[in-house]
Formats: sequence, structure tokens, C-alpha cells
Amino acid sequence: MKSYLFLDTDILIHYRTFDEIDWPAELGLDKVVLVITSTVLSELDRHKNSHKRISMRKRAGTIIKKLNSYTDTEDVRHNVSILFLTGEPMIDWVEYGLDPTINDDRILASLFVFDKPDVNNVYLVTSDLGFQLKAKSAAVNWKELSELLRMDIKTEEEVELARLRREVGELKSRIPKLVIKGYYGGELTNVVTYPIDIKAVRKQKRLVEFAGSGDVFDMRKMAAFARSVSLIPEEEYDRSEKEEKAYYEEIERIELTKLLSVPLSLAVVNEGNVRATNVKMVVTIPTSLQVYIEKGYNDITSPPEPPEKPRNRFELCNVLPVDILGTIPKIKLRRKTVDITEPKIAEHKVTYTVPTVTHHEPYHLKTIYLVFEEPGDVKSFTIDYEVFCDEVPKKLVGSIPVTVDH
Repeated sequence: MKSYLFLDTDILIHYRTFDEIDWPAELGLDKVVLVITSTVLSELDRHKNSHKRISMRKRAGTIIKKLNSYTDTEDVRHNVSILFLTGEPMIDWVEYGLDPTINDDRILASLFVFDKPDVNNVYLVTSDLGFQLKAKSAAVNWKELSELLRMDIKTEEEVELARLRREVGELKSRIPKLVIKGYYGGELTNVVTYPIDIKAVRKQKRLVEFAGSGDVFDMRKMAAFARSVSLIPEEEYDRSEKEEKAYYEEIERIELTKLLSVPLSLAVVNEGNVRATNVKMVVTIPTSLQVYIEKGYNDITSPPEPPEKPRNRFELCNVLPVDILGTIPKIKLRRKTVDITEPKIAEHKVTYTVPTVTHHEPYHLKTIYLVFEEPGDVKSFTIDYEVFCDEVPKKLVGSIPVTVDH
């Protein structure tokens, strides 16, 4: 008794060629007829012409060539013959619950309209689970070939490419992967958020302008009595008043600078599998910001010395001579040490140098301070960075958004 096997494209492509398989022995049948539908022929032709993999294009071409050799004869091998269905299935697609745009449905439609002598001797042959479930729901018998007949379809070029990809993957796993992140509150973050109270900034700006106007202190008014008895010379009042004005103007400027500051704490993280050595990082800061390391920032935000009060004539006359030689401290020569981890600033580029960054252990970089020039300049920004190390031949690049919450 003959059994009719409707083959899908996957069986023809990914298994041993149809004329090499002993179908009766593999599927437990007596005699078989391999049925090739027009849908499968179209799929093979499309694979041959446009598949992205060279091996698939070659494989589809080989199958088409073999099929073409059996167009004039039905016999493929002992108890195996072949039948081509070149016509399109004509059915009521809605009634059968099929979609004519889906190739699996078109193969099922060809099976439904097949002039078969015995429905129990007609099978769908596929290794596609989805297609098998669809056939089962449509009460269609199906069979599956042994996985031992499946072939690994690759050209020599694809095998070589796969080998190279494996090697590249192994090499990548043996190199460090360095990224820079924000570090606040003991947490690493990809986005830095820092608050600036813009109302306080504007208020402080007005105080700076007021301090510089000269209306803060008028020593002559406060010392009218002393001046009346001429205990304090006029030039002492001038000196003290000028110093007082400069002092309070500087105090207000320092407070404004602090309000306009963003202390930027960063950490370099090694997300690779090996440590990185001689790590150099270059962080680029927007030109609208002033950049300081800790020492420079402390210099511009440290309060100045209070001005000396006006001195009377007796104090001016009783200045004792200073024993200059007695005031010279003893100098101890010390060997100067260089901190290579101290960031260096040049033209809005901050350079960090770190000897070693181990795997998955954040290295906290020293804080830098970014200062907006004016209250109107306050806005969010992005810093870009480049990272170099001995183990990676090219620079690693990235960026960190800094959100200023104001």
C-alpha cells in the first residue's frame, strides 16, 4: 500500500537529501510517494536567490537541481517515488481556517484538496513543532524524521567565520571593560543628579552686588566720637573701610560660588574579567563650567582673613620692631612625593591616572568641582570620557549625563 508524504521545506533543506533517505524504513511504511507542492518549490527558489546565508543558498540550489532530475521519472529509489503538485490549492480559506499568505497553511490546503485514495495513507512530514500542532488540530496525520538524519549546513567560509567569532569572544572575555560612573551616597549610577537651589542662588547674587556697592559699612558713621577727638587718623578710616568692603564682598562671592557648585564624584568600574593596568582617563567638561580639583576649590571658597580695625595714633606709634632673624623658622628638607592619582586639569579636560583597576571593584576617583559662572547658566549637561589601559589596544569611550535639579 502506498503512503503519500507531503514534505515541508525544512525537511528538504536541513536533512539528508530526499534521494538518500530510506523513507519506508525510517517511517515504518511499505511504499511511499514524496509529494512536493508548489509552495515548497517557491520557498526553495526564494532561498536559492535571496537567503542571507551562502550555505542556505547553495543548499537550496542543490535540492532544486536534484528535484529537477526527477521531473521525467517517478522512481527515486526502491519503494520510493515522487509526485509534483504544480497547481495552487483552490479552497475556501475561511471555511478551513487557513491563511493563504502563510506557507504552512498553503501546504495544508494542498493536502486537503489532494485526490487521495485513503486519508489514512496521507501524512505531513515536518520537524516544525508549530506546524505539527497545526496539523494535529486539523486532524492531519504527521510524521517526523530522526534527528540523526539532520545535517549541519555550513560552508567552509561559515565554519571559519564561526571559529573566528569564537576566538574573538574568548579574547574579549580576557580583556578589561572599563566604564566611568557617578558615585554618590555609596551607590554607582549611570546618571548623576545634583540639586541647586536657584532661588537661593539669585538671593545670594543680590547680596554680592549689595556688598560691592559700599553701603554695608561706613566706619566714619560708627566712629564719629573717636574722630571728633582725633584719636584715629583719617587715612586709617579709609583703609579700614576699603578692607571691610572687600572682605564682605568676598564672603558673599564665596557663598555664591558654593551655591553654584556641582561636586562631581566618579568611579571607574572594570566590568571585564581581568584587571586593567596603567589606566588613564580623560573626562571632558563643558566649557560653560569652571573646573577645579579639591585644592583649587578650597582656595577659592576659603574665607579671607577679617580686616584689621582702625588703629589710633598710639597704636600706630607703638609698633615694636620685629626680630626678623628670630622669626625665621628652621627649614627641614623633605623629599617631594608625587600623587599620580591626583587629577590634572587642562583646557576643560580632567585627566586621571590609576595604576590598577581590578575586576568588578570600583575605583573611586578624587572629586572635582564644577562651578557655573552665573545663575542663568545653571542647566543639566553631559560629560564625555575616554579610557586607555595597557590591555586594550584602542580607547574606550562613553558619557555620563549630569542632571541639575533646580
